[in-house]
Amino acid sequence: MRLAAVGNRRALSLAALLLAASSLVPADAGAGPLSLFREDRLKHLFTSLFAASVAASVAQTAGLEAREAAWVGAAASVGAGLLKEWRDARRGGRADPLDLGWGVLGAGAAVLVLREAR
Repeated sequence: MRLAAVGNRRALSLAALLLAASSLVPADAGAGPLSLFREDRLKHLFTSLFAASVAASVAQTAGLEAREAAWVGAAASVGAGLLKEWRDARRGGRADPLDLGWGVLGAGAAVLVLREAR
């Protein structure tokens, strides 16, 4: 078995595990603002993972090595999360550091998946 095939299976397994974990959270879980497992938090995680993956693909297409591209994707994703929380605060809402934390987790998961998939 080729090493790349093993890495792809690990990446796919990690993505499936994250998706399965998100389905275990009830829709009404954590109604309070400090709850760790609100549906909104999982949206931050998956959106950040997706954004980091897309940004990494663009960076790799532009000529960066796969490992560097993964980190560029993560940085772009976290930057987008920071901008979103800043915008929320400016529009009269409140910036939620837990939302940002879940976004960072998503960006980190993307780096792990991308490193295993390459």
